[in-house]
Amino acid sequence: MAVTNAPLKVITWNVYEGASLLPLISRNENVLRRRTVRVFRQFLATNFNARATSMAKIFQRLQPDIIGLQEMSIWSLTPPPGSRAPSVTYNFLTILQEKLRAAGLNYRVVARNNNFSGVMLGATGYTYGLSDFDVILARSNFSGTFSNIQQRNFTVNSTFLVGGRPFPLTLGWSSADVTFAGGTFRVVNTHFPPFSPLVRAANTTELLRGPLNTSLPTLLMGYFNVNANNNTLNYRRFINAGFTDAWTANRRIPGNDCCHDTDLLNVSPRLTRRDTLFLYRNGFTSNRVFRLGVLQRSRTPGALWPSRFAGLYATFQ
Repeated sequence: MAVTNAPLKVITWNVYEGASLLPLISRNENVLRRRTVRVFRQFLATNFNARATSMAKIFQRLQPDIIGLQEMSIWSLTPPPGSRAPSVTYNFLTILQEKLRAAGLNYRVVARNNNFSGVMLGATGYTYGLSDFDVILARSNFSGTFSNIQQRNFTVNSTFLVGGRPFPLTLGWSSADVTFAGGTFRVVNTHFPPFSPLVRAANTTELLRGPLNTSLPTLLMGYFNVNANNNTLNYRRFINAGFTDAWTANRRIPGNDCCHDTDLLNVSPRLTRRDTLFLYRNGFTSNRVFRLGVLQRSRTPGALWPSRFAGLYATFQ
């Protein structure tokens, strides 16, 4: 028996902060100040305003009921005290919601987990800020109801040296119980860190003991940094816990989602990894899944891919 009497349409997408943060890993404060400016300028060049327009067009075509987004960001630029230079804030959620409304859509925030945040003085004299968060959105006229909203950070996180000082790359998850079309299920959205299998192992344990420790039908989505093509240990732990991978259940062709170039200007996709996943168990079925943001027509007028990563669309019952 299906979990719901009507298909549930869901998208998950790592929207990309707009710049590689790797240059910020530095022991030298003066080097960090110069690199901070370069990172921010790359963010400006990857133009989230235009990318959000491209995403909104895709959402308009597919009309998903629920959306899970990772690497949502707030970038800020603050002049030194006493300066008449302007301060600017770029809030990805505000920008995306504006683009969705322009496309005739309205999505509300169901859950939001705030992740790492930091400010750094740049070589220009400006102070540059970045805050990362993930969200679960629902279409405003979606007939489902949400309860038991949870928003958490992982207790174990990666730490990097930024300007010679330790900086925790705090990430996390959010979840909600959804009652829709005669059924109740749990949806969980998460983002795992790069580079550290041990941290990801701890994050997997936290999820399995936390929001995934339920008898409810469960849909887990997000960006896992596990490359499922290689059947890595953390990926197998979810499969061994009874989860089905929506991509392998429905498709035989590779579902690679990572990675376009950091400037988003590579001519054709060179996606070699599969890190974006829909995983489900306890009664869910899925019979349709495909990638988003991999066709040339999805690019912005300025030739940018909508994200460094492909998104996923799937239906569930």
